[in-house]
Order: sequence, then structure tokens, then C-alpha cells
Amino acid sequence: MIAIKKTLLICLAAAMLMPGINAYAAETETKIYVSAAEGSDDGDGSIKNPFRTAERAKEYVRSINDNMNGDITVYFREGVYPIENTLKFDESDSGSNGYYITYKAYDNENVKFSGGKTVTNWEKYNDKIWCADWDETEYVRQLYVNDRRARRAQSEELYAIKSIYSDNDTAYKYDGVVTQTDKFVNYENKQDIQIHIAIGWKSFLINVEDIVPKNNGCIFLLHRKSFMSACTCSQHYIEPGIQFYVENAFEELDREGEFYYNRTQKKLYYIPRADEDMTSTDVYLASTEKLVEIKGENSNQRVHNINFDGITFAHAAWNRPSKVGLINDQAQMMTPDDEVDIPKDPGFSMVPANISLERTEKVNFTNCVFKDMGAVALGFVRGCVDSNLTGNVFCDVADSAITAGVIGEMYNDRIYKGQNLAVGKPVTASSYLGSGFPLNAVDNDDFSVWAPKDGAGWLQIDLEKEYEIDRIE
Repeated sequence: MIAIKKTLLICLAAAMLMPGINAYAAETETKIYVSAAEGSDDGDGSIKNPFRTAERAKEYVRSINDNMNGDITVYFREGVYPIENTLKFDESDSGSNGYYITYKAYDNENVKFSGGKTVTNWEKYNDKIWCADWDETEYVRQLYVNDRRARRAQSEELYAIKSIYSDNDTAYKYDGVVTQTDKFVNYENKQDIQIHIAIGWKSFLINVEDIVPKNNGCIFLLHRKSFMSACTCSQHYIEPGIQFYVENAFEELDREGEFYYNRTQKKLYYIPRADEDMTSTDVYLASTEKLVEIKGENSNQRVHNINFDGITFAHAAWNRPSKVGLINDQAQMMTPDDEVDIPKDPGFSMVPANISLERTEKVNFTNCVFKDMGAVALGFVRGCVDSNLTGNVFCDVADSAITAGVIGEMYNDRIYKGQNLAVGKPVTASSYLGSGFPLNAVDNDDFSVWAPKDGAGWLQIDLEKEYEIDRIE
């Protein structure tokens, strides 16, 4: 028996070493390559014939990820990868069989996913200012010159509100503010000017509709909805004595590193810094508002097992504050506006994220850089579990680096295929309600918010019959 065992072990060892014989199914890593500089989307994704865009690489991954027997790694060679349309991931982009799909910078090379557009053909406007024709975007809120953020033209001084102005011929109680200086009366393109006020934890950016003289000063007639909200909030509201900056006026373009965009002339103006040569600088303006969206269909169909490693995400815009202003509160809250916001969408009163995750599992970011963002950089909107953020850098972000959840929601998920078993079932006990149904559990938009009226709490719900429960969240 001993001799037989030895022979069997030797035969197995030999078989494992012989070409063409699989003693067991080995894990294999699939490598895909992308190069912005040398690739082609007609290529095969090999290191010698790489793809050119992230979208094409993602599309190819979808064709091979159904039954993975090893990780898939998409390597990006050094360069800028323009993201003109949101890079969208759904459950079809997930890893399978427990393996991961990783989008990674090759050998620590500098890889940037950019939502920006380049501005070229700069010409001298006068001794200080340069200008360039620009008609590709309606607004320009963020400009970056040689990888440094430029400042939108603004006043160097703060101006005090003398009084609140009310026009009896309008439907609003408050229509504007009165100041003691008349210097703004002759400013051009008044409807592109904004006033910026910071009080306590609040920030108000309010659009100007007109500037008219009053005695030795002037009246700023303001966007009525925004201004009314800023005057009537419960804390840190606008009142006489509060000071403000004037922003986005050509007449305030007066220092190095400032820019102004004239929407009427379709011209962009900039005063270069001392070390900037406008004939050879790299100038980007933020254009794409949502760089990346990772979103599962529902809680049973999450996007899962995806890694991002060593990628820089940059130049993401958010133009809503230019359209209707921005009345900010704490924790990314903002006053919604019916012209641009969607009241039926949970989270409509929050500053959005330039990179958003919703109904995901095991989606990880490692050694990435999030910079030059016009809103929240990275938002875990709802239904996100088991994500790891390791070694990442956040800089030049207009709002928070990271947000998790939606204001006012304890649990919110759309109803799909009867998966939310508690919808429409009676509450037998709770920290707030003695009977009835979960608050807003069923409404015309199929939203199910489980929450007592006073916020955090618990609900005991009679499911009315037995079910096999897959998971509880």
C-alpha cells in the first residue's frame, strides 16, 4: 500500500507539471490596456494594441465578465481621458464569482479622468488681460490654468446692506438690497452678476436681475425666490448690516489668476499669473457635471466588485448655482428651485455628487485623487454597502469630499418586483406610531420611506404571511 501511494503522488505531481494537463482550474487574471495617447477603440485591448477610451474598455469588460475565473484588470496608461458623457456603471459591469474588475493606473502613471474642455487660441485684450472665444458651454464657473484653480472675478471689498428693499408692485415681500455706493449702476451684463453672502454655517449665492440707482447708492434687485428664502429662514438670515461680495462682473476682473466669462460676447477673459505664458499654458474649464455614476437597479441587483486604483478624477462642473443661485444650509442642504430641481426625487434638496454611487456593494477606491470638483466629490447616495476608501486625496472640492445618505431618509428604495415586503403592511408597534402604516410607505411615486415623524426610530411590521427572507437592510 505504501508503494502504491508513493506512485500515485508522483504521477499527480508529474501531471501537474506537464503542458496541456489541468489537474485543477487555475485562477487567471485578464489584463486589458487603454492608452489615451496611442490607443484606438478599434484595437483589441492588448498592451500592443490598446483601447483609447474608458467607455470602450468598460464595454469590452461587459462581454467577458459573466462567468469570471479570475480578476479583470483594466490598465490605463499615462494621459488625460476626457469624460464628455457620464461614465455609467450598472449591474452588468460587476465582477462575478467573487472576482473583481479593477480600473487602475498602469505602473503608477499619471492617469486623469477629466470632465473638462481645453481652451486655446488666447489673445491679448490689453496690457493685463487675455481673452479667448468660447461658445461650447453656457456657463463657466471653474477654470484651471496649468493645473491651478483660477478665481472667478469678484470684488476685493465687502459691501454692507443698508436696508432691505420691497417693491409694492411685485408678489414678493422682499425684492432686493440697498447699498450706500453707486459704483455698480453702470456695470455691464448685470444679469450675470451674483452677490455672495456667508453667515454662520450658511452660504448664499444670489443672482442679480438689475442694479438701479437710489439716492447716493443703488438697489440690487435680486432673484426673488432665492432672496425670499435667504431673508426668511429661521437662522442666519439676510438683514441690514450683513455684508456681501460682488461676483462674476467684468469690472471686478483686476487681479492675477482671475477670470470672467461674458455670455453675451461668448468670450472668456483671464489675467495670467506672473509665471504663466498664455501662448503655451494648459487651460481647462469644467464641463461635465456627473463624471461617474455607479447605480444598481434595486437592492437585489447591486453593482458590485469593482475597484478604482490610482485614478485622478478632475474638472467636474455644477452649473445650477449660475442658473438660479444657491441658498445653502448645513450638511449639503439647499433650498430647491422648481426651475431646475426635481421635487419628486429624494435628495432634490441636497448638493449632488460629481461621482455618485447608489445600490452598490464592494465598490472600492484606492490611491485615487478627487480634485477640481464643482459639487460634492464622492456621494454614497443610498443602498451602498461594504465600500472601502483607502489612501485617497481630496482637494479643490466646492462642497464636501464625501457624503453618505440622503437628508431625511432612514430607508428609501424604489419598489421593484415586490422585493420590499413591508410596503403597505400594517405597523404593529414603533417608537412613534402605535398603529397604522409606515410613514409614506406607499405613494404615487412608489417611494417607501420607513421613518417615524420625529426621525430615527424603529417599526414593527406585520408581514401577514411567511416569507423566505434573503437579506434585511
